[in-house]
Amino acid sequence: MFKSLKDILPGTIEELGISEPLMRAAVFAAWRAIAAGLPAHARAARPIRFHRGVLVIEAPSSAAVHELHMRAPQLTRDLNSRTGRPLVTDLDFRMRGRRPTGRAATGGVSQPTPETASRRAALLDDPEREQRLRQAIDLIEDPRVREQALARLAGKEQQAQRCEQCGAHISAPGVCPLCQADEERQSTD
Repeated sequence: MFKSLKDILPGTIEELGISEPLMRAAVFAAWRAIAAGLPAHARAARPIRFHRGVLVIEAPSSAAVHELHMRAPQLTRDLNSRTGRPLVTDLDFRMRGRRPTGRAATGGVSQPTPETASRRAALLDDPEREQRLRQAIDLIEDPRVREQALARLAGKEQQAQRCEQCGAHISAPGVCPLCQADEERQSTD
């Protein structure tokens, strides 16, 4: 005669068409909780859209986008852990005020346009480029990530390596620092 609320609620939510907004609200709330623990320059990043498993996050600077991109696998795991379900399948980081670049956390890259190629060439010829890059690298709080960025800037980075678990760029073969920390945390639990 009577049905429990947990039995009828999912069907009612679907019927009312509010499941997508509820999932978005859950993911946005989980992001706010996770963002509180991020480095200062990445903490200001805000989710702007969630659709079909892709969470679009807008960051205030390219340094913040880079930091978040490096943490993408762990952020995805943390978001899904906080929501209790695997809602987030991909993260797309964008710099505030810029159009999307076609890059997602999975590494997909759109084809560069001639305008992008000429702009990139102009940036490489800029005499103050290295100084601005060094200032951005100084904002990176994780010493290993900072060292990798400095090595890349100095051109000392050898062939690009990728983490065996998440696929992130790393300076030496093996596992990235985030995956190592995750493994250590899991082994102590």
